[in-house]
Amino acid sequence: LYGVLNYQIVGRQQGFVVQKALLEKYNFDLSSVKKLEDIEPFFQQLKDNEPSNMMIFANTGGTYGWAMTHYVGMDTIGSASYPGAVRANTDDYTVVNQYETEEFMNFCKLMRDWYQKGYIVKDAPTVANETDLKQQGMVAAFLDNVAPGYEPQFAKQLGDRPVETVVIDPPFVNTENVIATMNCVSRTSQNPEKALEFLDLMNTDADGIYNLMCFGLEGTHYKKLSDTRIEKIKDSGYDPNAAWMFGNNFNAYLIPGQEDGLWEETKELNNNATASKLLGFSLNTEPIKIELAQCEAVVSEYLGSITTGSVDPEAYIPQFLDKLEKANVDKIIEEEQRQVDEWLKAKTK
Repeated sequence: LYGVLNYQIVGRQQGFVVQKALLEKYNFDLSSVKKLEDIEPFFQQLKDNEPSNMMIFANTGGTYGWAMTHYVGMDTIGSASYPGAVRANTDDYTVVNQYETEEFMNFCKLMRDWYQKGYIVKDAPTVANETDLKQQGMVAAFLDNVAPGYEPQFAKQLGDRPVETVVIDPPFVNTENVIATMNCVSRTSQNPEKALEFLDLMNTDADGIYNLMCFGLEGTHYKKLSDTRIEKIKDSGYDPNAAWMFGNNFNAYLIPGQEDGLWEETKELNNNATASKLLGFSLNTEPIKIELAQCEAVVSEYLGSITTGSVDPEAYIPQFLDKLEKANVDKIIEEEQRQVDEWLKAKTK
């Protein structure tokens, strides 16, 4: 399969997204947050004063690939849901099992501390209604990819409540970021040539196709304020809130909350992002597909609990690693290292 890359933000930088009303209520300066721990005084104020059913920090379920590059310092190989990574900020191409590193243990200890202090809900690994809680305004803060112009999207997630964001790490781009969103022509398409022609039109915004996909019909779903700016019509029946999905995001109209110059800022972020030393490397999983499936099952069993702090990492990470070993994790690391070494040799020829 071949995909047409969506031209959007590829430099990923993680940060906190926080309800603005709560920041103002407790007079907390979000710009003072430079690392995860810096937000703890604010979380404690929420814990002491807000309703007990408030989700202070939405750290729930999942495989936590987001934590690896940004907070554990690991550039994962292939999917973040199975073992194998190189340290992101070094010249060392040694592949390691990121789950057995000191960095991973320290991150999990911090999440355990937050869990015990009540910043993370007790049923974090299995929470299924986080989206509903956000809409109801019962989520105070969460981590996400933060970039210019993202605030309106985050506000919509929180039931149209204004937000503030703060970046806590520099932008980084790896292969997974670049290929994260693509449009493909299905192999079962009855008109593949026309489908590709449509993708071409959408990426160039010929005849307004791209903005039609993003925002619908002028006068029905939005009203135009200028050549580059629109205002959505509430309850119009069409509002996918996902302009990044459809093609060249830099052709999108600006919406309320997005400042002039947004796309220029985003392009600058892309251009200034630190490139992964494995940028362009793609893992061939065929030689280790059985072992990957076995290890992914173990990761699925343990990672959500460990990274949400709902279990003691010092007790559970050794169990986790033991099960990964029995699932032949060493074969995965060995094969990943072999492929990385071959890729490096090919690059230097």
